[in-house]
Amino acid sequence: MQVIKSSRIVMFDVDDTLVIWDWKAINPDGVGLVYIRNPDGNCEELVMPHDRHIRLLRQFKARGHTVVVWSQGGHAWAENVCKILGIDSIVDIVMDKPNWYVDDLPCEAFMKSPIYLDPLDKSKDKTSWVVDDKES
Repeated sequence: MQVIKSSRIVMFDVDDTLVIWDWKAINPDGVGLVYIRNPDGNCEELVMPHDRHIRLLRQFKARGHTVVVWSQGGHAWAENVCKILGIDSIVDIVMDKPNWYVDDLPCEAFMKSPIYLDPLDKSKDKTSWVVDDKES
């Protein structure tokens, strides 16, 4: 059994959180796009790194959080994304996105509100607390 000895844990999704699939509307020139091998189709997918979320992940790690990256696309996809983005050395756990959780409390009772930083417009950020968006 693996024991995480931390009460400071942050979870990051992959698709449309660490990488953006529909990048053409955001980045029509395609600058900074990366290819990531899709383990299911054994092909390469062209995606845009979501730089604001990657900086946020680095900030959480620098503040001592255990960092978990998950994806509904599976752990192999999440691992490939972490490697290409250069964050594999600071991510503690990579896993499939959970399907269920069993608890006597709703997740809102013990988790903070979800965070989503808009890739272009900070006024559209969804967060219940102030996020320091500076490079750490």
